[in-house]
Amino acid sequence: MRTSRPPSSAGRWPGSARAAVACLAIAAALGQGSRGGAGEPQKQATGDEASGIEAVKQAFGPLLDRNITLELREASVETVRQSLISAVNVPVFVEPEVARNAVPITFPKMTLPYTSLLRWVCRFWSCTCIPSEGAILLLKAGSAAVPVSRSYDIGDLPSGSIAGTGQRFPDLAEELAEEQNRAAAGVGWVAFVRETVEPGTWRRAGTAAEAPLWAPYVARYRDGKLIVSHTAWTHRRVEAALNNVRRARSLQVHIQARYLRVGRAPWAELKAEVGIQRPADEAKAAPAGIEPSCTRISNEQVEAILKAVLKRHKGSLLTAPRLTCYNTQRASFRVIAGPSDVRPVNPDREPEIGGIPEGASFAGQPFVSSDRRSITLVLSGPASGRARNWGERRRFVTTVTVPDGGSVLLDGLAQFDEPPPGIEKDGVLILLVTAQVVPDIFEE
Repeated sequence: MRTSRPPSSAGRWPGSARAAVACLAIAAALGQGSRGGAGEPQKQATGDEASGIEAVKQAFGPLLDRNITLELREASVETVRQSLISAVNVPVFVEPEVARNAVPITFPKMTLPYTSLLRWVCRFWSCTCIPSEGAILLLKAGSAAVPVSRSYDIGDLPSGSIAGTGQRFPDLAEELAEEQNRAAAGVGWVAFVRETVEPGTWRRAGTAAEAPLWAPYVARYRDGKLIVSHTAWTHRRVEAALNNVRRARSLQVHIQARYLRVGRAPWAELKAEVGIQRPADEAKAAPAGIEPSCTRISNEQVEAILKAVLKRHKGSLLTAPRLTCYNTQRASFRVIAGPSDVRPVNPDREPEIGGIPEGASFAGQPFVSSDRRSITLVLSGPASGRARNWGERRRFVTTVTVPDGGSVLLDGLAQFDEPPPGIEKDGVLILLVTAQVVPDIFEE
């Protein structure tokens, strides 16, 4: 407890005298039991302290009614906090300003109600206590650190991951509409808020005794909403972070996909001619057989490749219509051929001639960086399609970041058993993807 230290010839009380004064002071306070109850501080509690104790009683109910026996000698803030925690197994957090100004507490060995001990601690440290999300907070009276609870609707927020921007979104399957995946998305957004807004102040998982001195704030997901308990200032930052994601979601991206079918030998010559090399850190595709490669290329290299294919007849080119999709939206582009096919002849009718679509479907998902100078593309495929003359198609999933308007080249996605005219048997399929942010004409 706080004990007075009148000056002596040595300038301070001896240790045994300080303990005697502390015991006498507490014994005198305990003697007031007929007026304030056993173990209650002698001085009348302030309004903040009394209301705080009543709020804690109301929040935890009979859990705090038990009597506890303890003895403290010049106990530090952490020792007192751990004594409070171990008595009822409830997390206790102490505001840093209270901890800096707190004095060591000395208690003789005694048995008293938990709430009485809490009153003594609040009196000695000139603080108040409040309940918050299953924990007890010791705060300076009028502190701005008092938690405020607020819920945020996150049903309209996207899923996926943003690379190269310092932000991470939850990775999800396409079936986000299912309840289990919605819950997974909510957990991901909780992690996003905890990592980007006031990191280090959020309560971590673990036992009450393992909790740090000050990490009382909580973020959790429930029924499509993000529920945050933090200071009023932090709520403004949380709202701004979520709104920034929404504004980024409204951006649109042009995706242009081109398919090249080139013989393996001419393609090797063309790559050497235009200076395409395969950096080791960009070989992220999932291999099957000969590993597909993923390479960022410049606009000049794109023009050189297209010129060689079209004008020098080194292969064939198929350009898919340009897609416009929202930022983080998954889009599909396909390379499909429809050769004619004569169906089995029936004795009662004429032979039927029809087409059998064959080819493959690729998927892309763009993520625009916060400064809009780069786009992260998550590409995967081939996803589906019948392939009579495609031979072995190699599935891949890769993530690559390109500058706005930049391109990425995926090489060796398939080889042909029955190549088109002019393409040798070991020809390959190359996917060339260009992504560009659509300018927002309504933005100032």
